[in-house]
Amino acid sequence: MIFIVMLTSCSWVRKQGVNFTTPVLEKGASQVNEIQDWDYFQKATPGSILLLESLLATSPQNPELLSQIIKAHFGYAYGVYETEYLGEYYRGVRHSSYKNKALYHYKKAIEYGKQLLEAYDVPYDNLKKLILAPPKILERLDERMTSKAVLGIFYTGAALSSSINLQRTRGDLITLVPLGKALIDWACEQDPDLEYGFCQIFDGMYLLSRPKMFGGNPSKGLKLMQSYAQKNPGNFLIPVTLLQFHTIPTDNKKEFNKSVSLLSQKFKNFEDNSIDFSGKSKPVGPSYFNLFNAIAKKRFENIVKNKKHLF
Repeated sequence: MIFIVMLTSCSWVRKQGVNFTTPVLEKGASQVNEIQDWDYFQKATPGSILLLESLLATSPQNPELLSQIIKAHFGYAYGVYETEYLGEYYRGVRHSSYKNKALYHYKKAIEYGKQLLEAYDVPYDNLKKLILAPPKILERLDERMTSKAVLGIFYTGAALSSSINLQRTRGDLITLVPLGKALIDWACEQDPDLEYGFCQIFDGMYLLSRPKMFGGNPSKGLKLMQSYAQKNPGNFLIPVTLLQFHTIPTDNKKEFNKSVSLLSQKFKNFEDNSIDFSGKSKPVGPSYFNLFNAIAKKRFENIVKNKKHLF
């Protein structure tokens, strides 16, 4: 009996320790945004994910911890594997390990997203039943979710949407598009400036990439992205996203060459700043855009290397 009590007490202490540590981890996670080296991000992220998952085992319904894990899996899928797959996509590679690994981490993000929803008594399968009525999904989330879950819900929606985007030939997944969009919309309604503008980027991507009959609006998406780019000239992920979702699909070679010329100089300045310790090099933008820009640079390089396959 004493042994059982001791085990229970130890479990409680560990859980309380994790709950106490979570805010510290959240603050530390924001420092990840300042990473300027894509290779460092690629190599460091798996260890961070394993650490977060080991902590979660002690406190499986901790919304902040779940949110950080969801974000980490999404970030690794999007920032590393989907970024590497981009070149293969333009070359027409049919079987890609990069694509499969991206899908694996998107799936992990979605699974943890389901766990987050369950923690608030909002079963994922119940939300799926409301796909034909997205406003009801938003109402359900409003009724149950709290501010602690906003980040996790956003990246769950982002992972679902990105996974579907990589598997467009699967009709069974296409039907889930409204759910992914509703999760993102809900999170962005709670915090329009979430993740330094990722809401606007995803909204623009959605409008640019979807046919009009399925909710797309390319002209509106283009204006949205251009407007956000003007307000945030230090975020290079925006013009690179425009290359991928607007310039290349519309077969605009002149605009492509112009954008490549401008971005090449911006990325050179970004790289120069990342290795300068003298203080003479001017930052290309706010430091919280560093990781966005490191990922954008890698995606840009994969696009430019495959230029002959684009037009």
